[in-house]
Amino acid sequence: MAVEYPKVDPAKLDQFLRTRPYSVIHLDASWNDQRIPVQERINSLIRKIDDTSFGYIDIDVHQDHAKAIPVMNVPTCCYYRGPELVATVIGMQQDIESNLQLVRDGGTPDTSNLLSRK
Repeated sequence: MAVEYPKVDPAKLDQFLRTRPYSVIHLDASWNDQRIPVQERINSLIRKIDDTSFGYIDIDVHQDHAKAIPVMNVPTCCYYRGPELVATVIGMQQDIESNLQLVRDGGTPDTSNLLSRK
């Protein structure tokens, strides 16, 4: 399955984050098959959510960016309010839509990753 949402160049991330009030950046690697369910969930959200930009960064291609976040494991989703990083959540079981709603409501998703390890 191909990623429908755009691949983002970390050098242009700030510009990307300013296109909509909220953003979700999916960090993963092409070798990781667990990225596919996350991609499918994000693709379904794109069709129903208008105020959020969704993007993908391959951490193998952009290793410096992965170290700067830091990415501890993949898949990881970074949730932004404007250009501000609100939370980094690891795991393929995370509820991206619920996490995004928390960000919209001014809160912070659970980053303990206990739920995403199920």
